[in-house]
Amino acid sequence: MKTFYSIVSVILNAATSERLSLGLVLSNGNDSIFNYSRNRLSVIRPIISKAKYSFVKDYFKSMHRVIEKVDENLRELTIFNEKNLIFNEPYFEYLSDYNRNVVTVSKPIQIDVPVSEKAFRVLFIKFIEKDVVVTKKEKHNVQLTKERFLPGMKSYCSINKELTNIDYPALVLPITIDLIGKNERPFISQFFDLERGLYHIKNDYFDLNQIPKIIPDSKKFIISTEPDKNDFIRQHAIWEQIREIKGFTYVDVSEVEKIEEYAKTHGVTPLEN
Repeated sequence: MKTFYSIVSVILNAATSERLSLGLVLSNGNDSIFNYSRNRLSVIRPIISKAKYSFVKDYFKSMHRVIEKVDENLRELTIFNEKNLIFNEPYFEYLSDYNRNVVTVSKPIQIDVPVSEKAFRVLFIKFIEKDVVVTKKEKHNVQLTKERFLPGMKSYCSINKELTNIDYPALVLPITIDLIGKNERPFISQFFDLERGLYHIKNDYFDLNQIPKIIPDSKKFIISTEPDKNDFIRQHAIWEQIREIKGFTYVDVSEVEKIEEYAKTHGVTPLEN
């Protein structure tokens, strides 16, 4: 399926069809990105009714939920069949025809680019926030910590080590371990970024759950941090769960030095040695 985008607008005056573009969807039927302008939403708040404003906010939340629901099931849908039957152009054709005099969705327009944050950003600036200066998006705290921390662990651990079912027959799919070493028993540390999309988090969680099955007698750490509860509702719930995963020790990124301390104290060495 080709990539397409669709613009979500709020109708300010039903009689004149005056509207303001607030949101954008970029999708190929499998991977999807949606976001809306908080700046524009705040601008229209004083000029529309309270009920209408609440409807608009709920509508945008529902758009996020639709994408998240597709992401949750994407692995099952795409391992055997790459065609996503839920989130596609016909769905947006339907939305564009379903007008409640509050929110309207433009008919999908095909575009010859992959679904990516970079492509979405260009389109979002062009169609939604033309008059807003957008600063470069910073990397998430977990990602920054990971990039800073891993090189310093080379004397203790193998970094970004890929494990396959050749060495571990119980593996369903290959996994990449951020830090893996050995002492009296295997040592494993895995970073878990909860400010990513749910599809990526699901992949990371799937990999995480394979580790105890293939290396049961190991010292295992999860390194993450609490995502914003308002901006990442579902991710925050997952954060609550991963701190309780049996067999793993949770370490916040602000205390990542504990991993190095453990490696030093227990004489951890890279897997290749």
